[in-house]
Amino acid sequence: QLSRYLTGIVSEYFGGSVSSLDLDITYKDNAVDFTSANAITSGRDLQLRMRGGFAEDRITIQIGSQFGIARPGVNVQDGFIGEDIVIEIQPIKDKQWRFKVYQRSEPDLAGGGFRNRFGIGLSFSREFDSFGDLRSGISKWIASVKKEKHPPYQ
Repeated sequence: QLSRYLTGIVSEYFGGSVSSLDLDITYKDNAVDFTSANAITSGRDLQLRMRGGFAEDRITIQIGSQFGIARPGVNVQDGFIGEDIVIEIQPIKDKQWRFKVYQRSEPDLAGGGFRNRFGIGLSFSREFDSFGDLRSGISKWIASVKKEKHPPYQ
């Protein structure tokens, strides 16, 4: 409900150029160490993410942060851990093609601490109303590929 309310306020303020605004707040209690006699939990995280959509959600930007919340007597990272940034662009109105660029901070299991991860991606998706539509769509696509590989002689 809060996301819908904020979307209305932000969209009105920016003249309708903001098409959506989502807030995600996640609290995560990490794994419990059962090897010790007291079964101590290693730590807790609080993740905050905001995702904004522009131009009818054809451009989306997600920004997030992660914070460690330590317990007394437990040696874990406390405070700011890292950030996430994801930019996704859907250049065609039917939204079948997507281009994505991202940066994430993740725990480095081998060396301890955290590392930044960067990436780009290009994806294609198509929706079908039923399994029969999916089968006929794949059959038509295979037929068109075969036709292109072996065009009729003129």
